Amino acid sequence: MAVETLGEVQAPSGTVLIVDMGLLNVWCHDRPPVMPDGLLSSDEQTARANDAADYRIEGADAGRAAQLFDRWLFDIPRHGSAEYEASFAEVVRKNALDARLVTRDQRVTHLERARQAVAGGSGEFPVHGVQMVAVKTPALPLRVIGERRGSSPYPDCWSWIALDVAPGDVASVAPAGTVAVDKARLMFVDLEALGAWRHEEPTDGLADFVFWGRDAQAAAERFGVPKLDDGTFGFVDLPVMDAVKRGEEIEAARAELRIATDFRPHSHHYHLLKQMRGSRTESGTMELAGSTCCAFFTSWGDGFFPVFRELDERGALLRVRIDLGTPQAIANMDYVNGR
Repeated sequence: MAVETLGEVQAPSGTVLIVDMGLLNVWCHDRPPVMPDGLLSSDEQTARANDAADYRIEGADAGRAAQLFDRWLFDIPRHGSAEYEASFAEVVRKNALDARLVTRDQRVTHLERARQAVAGGSGEFPVHGVQMVAVKTPALPLRVIGERRGSSPYPDCWSWIALDVAPGDVASVAPAGTVAVDKARLMFVDLEALGAWRHEEPTDGLADFVFWGRDAQAAAERFGVPKLDDGTFGFVDLPVMDAVKRGEEIEAARAELRIATDFRPHSHHYHLLKQMRGSRTESGTMELAGSTCCAFFTSWGDGFFPVFRELDERGALLRVRIDLGTPQAIANMDYVNGR
C-alpha cells in the first residue's frame, strides 16, 4: 500500500506527546492533577481519584529498584497503598537493595511526569491511570504519515501511523511505550503547548448542537430543526447559551424519541474533530500556542497501541511509529463485527 500524508507536526519544545485527544479533558498540565467533577460515574469515584498518592524512590539503589519494581509511581489509590508498598518492600528484600518508597507531599503535575518520562528519549506515564507516551523529537516541521493494511480483513484500516523525522534505513527499533485509547482517536502534540489547550471552552464563543438516529426526522419536524450536510440534524454556529437552551428542549424529548445528541462547543477539540470527520485520511492539523499538532482516528476504535522509535545505524531517530493494526486490534474488531 502507498504511504499517505495525514498532516504536519511541529514541536518547538522538542517533546511530542502521543495521547488520545478525547481524554485531554483530564489533562492538568502544570496545575495539581485533579479529576474534574462529572467525568466518573459517581462523586465517590471522583473523590477517590483525587485522593490518590504519588511516590518517589530514594536510596543508593533507587534506579535499580525502580527498574525491578516496574510500576508507576503516580495515581496510586489510597485503598491500595498498603499492598503497593508491600510489593515494593518485597522487591527490595529479595534483591538486597538500598532503596525506600516515599510518599510525596505534593502530587506531581502531568507536565512534570511527561518530562521525567522523556528524559531517556521516550517513555510512558499515567494521567489518572491512562497511559500516554512522550518522545523527544526535532523542533522542525515533521510530516505525519501512515499506511493502510491493504489486505483482508479491514484493508482500509491503518496498519501504522508515524512521525517522519528523517530519511534513512532502519537499523533498530526501540519501544517507546504504549498509549491507551478510549475515544477512538490519537494526537501528536507539543508537550509544552498543551498548556494552551481548550478542550471544552469555545475559542469563538460559539457551539453546535446536532442529533441523529431512528426518530431524528420526527424530532427535526417537531422542533423546526434543519438537516445538515453530513446527514445529521441540528444548529451550528450559535452563541453557546443559545445552543444550550435549544439543545435542552430537544434533550427533554429523548424519553419518547430515539435519538443520539451531541453538544459541540467550538473548542480546540471541536476544530480538530471537524477536520477529521471531513478528511479522507480522517485527520486534522491545527496551530496551538506556536506549535502544530495533528490528530486522527485510529480506524480501530479503542485499545492499547504500542509506540516505537525507528533508528538508523548511528542511533539517530528516523520515525516515531504507532502500530495500529495489531493482532489485538484485529481481534477486537472481529468481536465487534461478530466474526
